[in-house]
Amino acid sequence: MADRSAVVARIDALLKTVSSPNFQAYYVGEPVQIPTKAVIAFWYVGDEPYEAAPKTLSNVMVTERFRIRAYFPVVASPTIKKNVDLAIWNTVRNVKAALTGDSNLSELVTDLDMDDAAVDYFQWSSGAVNRIVTFDLLIHDLEVETITP
Repeated sequence: MADRSAVVARIDALLKTVSSPNFQAYYVGEPVQIPTKAVIAFWYVGDEPYEAAPKTLSNVMVTERFRIRAYFPVVASPTIKKNVDLAIWNTVRNVKAALTGDSNLSELVTDLDMDDAAVDYFQWSSGAVNRIVTFDLLIHDLEVETITP
């Protein structure tokens, strides 16, 4: 069974190795205030059965899902818009490289995968808007619970 606090700490540490774009803040959990600079956050969104491996009678196998989202301020300047698109592209490539480069999170989990990235706009309840890129980190844990006879 994975040490859950160590898994969260490792994901956080790997995200902080990403140097492009230059995130101004890193959050474990969704941001509680509107980001005015580029920030990145991740949070746990649930689990699902791990279907890729054969079933065993001794372990429960699951995939834990974490949402990763980067937020970028929306500014009317064409130059800044172009820079935001480049920052989003860099986010996708560099975050995925950082996480898949340690695909067992320092031997805390069996393996991981990442969903495709989705780029969109996010409107806060205040009406403020951020450009976002979102993807899910899928952590495979083949020994999450031991089944005892």
